[in-house]
Amino acid sequence: MRAVYCLPMMMATTCLAQWTNLDSGTIQELAGVTMLDPEVAWSFGSNGALLSTVDGGDTWSTVAIPFAEDINTMMRYDYLGMLLFGDDGALLRSDDLGVSWALEQAPVVTELTAVAKFGTSAIAVGEEGAVIRSVDNGATWHRLGLKEAIEFDGTVRALAVDPQSPQRVLAGADVG
Repeated sequence: MRAVYCLPMMMATTCLAQWTNLDSGTIQELAGVTMLDPEVAWSFGSNGALLSTVDGGDTWSTVAIPFAEDINTMMRYDYLGMLLFGDDGALLRSDDLGVSWALEQAPVVTELTAVAKFGTSAIAVGEEGAVIRSVDNGATWHRLGLKEAIEFDGTVRALAVDPQSPQRVLAGADVG
């Protein structure tokens, strides 16, 4: 038998610390969380769920955005600026720490699932082999044409840029 749970926010102060269950205030599935500093954090997920905290996670507030599909990942390009990546190539941009949001379209129309940033460059990936790149902190995005198509039946869920060699990007997929 499977149990259904509301995915609560969890926090640990050290690697071996005990987890503390924090009430997120939402029943939506949360896909990720990004901390800007010890007090300010954002969490995002299904059906356009976007939450923020300004007290280290003790309380969470729902943030209204012009998007009701899944938000899969987030990228900060400076302290005030951030991008949310969603289904159907949706990009949501805020230049004022989430006070206002603008809906933009990526150069792909597919679910964008992971993003990695190094310096002013970033790469985002999605379903159906979609790969887009920015060299200007996410202000513009261009689709990359890969020399060889990589075929597998999964979706890339995580990216990491090698800080010693930014041309090297590692990807993790849901198929192992």
